[in-house]
Amino acid sequence: AIFLIHPTQSGVVNYLSARSSALTAAWLLPSFYFYLKSSSLRSRLVSLLLFVLALFTKVEAIAGLAVYFMLDLWNSHKDGDSVLESGKAYLGRKAQLKMFALFLFSALAYLVIRSKVMQGYPLADSALRAGMTPLKYLATQMTCWWFYVIKWFAPVDLVADNMHYPVYELTSPTVLMAGGVWLILLGAFVSQWSQRPYLLVCLGAYISLLSPTSSIVPLSEMVNEHRPYLPMAVFSMAWLLPMSRLFEEKRRSIPLCFGLIAITIGLCGATVDRNRVFITEKSFWRDVLEKAPSARAHVNYGLTLMKEGNYKEASENFDQALKLAPNYYIAHINSAILQNRLGDQEKAMRHYEAAVALDVRTGTALVWRARWHLEHRRYRLALRDLEQARVNSLEHYSILTLEAEAHLGEGEPEKAAAATLAAAALNFEQLEKDIVVISQPVFIAGHEKVGIDFFEELNSSGWHDVWWVSSNLEMLKNRQNSSIR
Repeated sequence: AIFLIHPTQSGVVNYLSARSSALTAAWLLPSFYFYLKSSSLRSRLVSLLLFVLALFTKVEAIAGLAVYFMLDLWNSHKDGDSVLESGKAYLGRKAQLKMFALFLFSALAYLVIRSKVMQGYPLADSALRAGMTPLKYLATQMTCWWFYVIKWFAPVDLVADNMHYPVYELTSPTVLMAGGVWLILLGAFVSQWSQRPYLLVCLGAYISLLSPTSSIVPLSEMVNEHRPYLPMAVFSMAWLLPMSRLFEEKRRSIPLCFGLIAITIGLCGATVDRNRVFITEKSFWRDVLEKAPSARAHVNYGLTLMKEGNYKEASENFDQALKLAPNYYIAHINSAILQNRLGDQEKAMRHYEAAVALDVRTGTALVWRARWHLEHRRYRLALRDLEQARVNSLEHYSILTLEAEAHLGEGEPEKAAAATLAAAALNFEQLEKDIVVISQPVFIAGHEKVGIDFFEELNSSGWHDVWWVSSNLEMLKNRQNSSIR
């Protein structure tokens, strides 16, 4: 109950893009339960099914393999056994080893499928931290693991997008102290294995479940509120279970209960306050800027201001983002969009050129520059950018619809129809909404013939029952006949 109302958990629920972490936990926690409950084939298969569902929710679920190993070790434990004795007993159980091998095989099969589906997609993004290395990231994360634990006990000044956390070298005194205390804790929990094996299991689960986002693969932020959601759910047992025993004696329980009630009320209030931060995108990014200003926070806050039409403050935030991170191509893209709206095409061009030069991996800058070219009817330049963007971009649908518009502008109805059909295969419902924009070039005076050929091409491809195809054909033919008269 304390875990559920704790303010550190509000981020994973409120922050839309983090809900996959909550869903992963929803699959993995019962999977661990069934795995620990019984070594029967039925129980383990239920656990395996839940593990596979977790994997296909988020890749970080693969860390569950280490937890299953720890649970097997626990299942092999007998009162008085040391860790080594439990390990020997586990290795002697062939049925358990075979079942664990099935979990391992499922994880490998998932990785093969993922590599095919996500081919070319970056595993991690450390672009906002120049000079980041796996070793530096690991050193920093040793301190972050304590950061998350401390926030559990003192959940104040929570920041959902903290880019201010320092980067440490492996030889830093802070890292040495953090690592040393983790080793002491490990030794203490190992020594308690014979009587309290769950302590070591909770510690091992905490570190392993954090490892996909908090070990050696550098991400753009050092800490993130939603990362420890599942790890802390498990690790909390290491102190909540011993604390619960304090309530067994009546003399102790009365003051302890009053203390617990006070803390619980405080946690509820802190969670309500934390939830208010997430009410709107603007309030969220304003909170981040007040506590941990960063280039990303300035860009996202600037975007909320731009939506409101507050271009002056939006421009100031984009400029501040570029001061903090001159190579942040997303800030250049948004600055270009804003300058285009303000009518300063020279500034827009400079920002787009900078964004394209810096964005060497995603193709996003090229797609946005293509949109800018299309807006100003530079169709051939737009096609060139879209062709280059194809190499890295995952925005397949957007590229196809933009190509269709550009081909119509260039007077190439057959190519436009081919791109439109390909886009429809990806998302026909969205295409029906976007066709108004795609077909804009053909409603310019004198382009009726291109439009007629385009819609005739769609008509002959089996779209004769699509109402807007026949409607646009009739409209363009009427316009063409009126021009001839």
